[in-house]
Amino acid sequence: MKTVKFLVLGGLIAATSVAAQAADRRLTVVNATAHTMTRLYASPTTGTPVDEDMLGDTILKPGQSAQLVVGGGDACDFNLKASFDDDKTRARKVNVCEVRTYRFTGE
Repeated sequence: MKTVKFLVLGGLIAATSVAAQAADRRLTVVNATAHTMTRLYASPTTGTPVDEDMLGDTILKPGQSAQLVVGGGDACDFNLKASFDDDKTRARKVNVCEVRTYRFTGE
């Protein structure tokens, strides 16, 4: 399985303070679908939704994964929303304080 590794900071830039760094959560997102993931958004379940694509210019083909830093602040529950090349989106609620790897499946 090919792995694409990069880090994305949601919300505040964690490097600006030790407190923010402690709140960051590393999450490996795996594309376990038959379609290419073209966009990925992670927003806290409470508060303002994030509209920045965490993948940027990267795509995740089936079987690929990306390591992300999701966080900033005290939030643990995030809505992950992925868009795929079949024009479908999949949204999932993930507790990034407890989950280290999340697999988007065809469900």
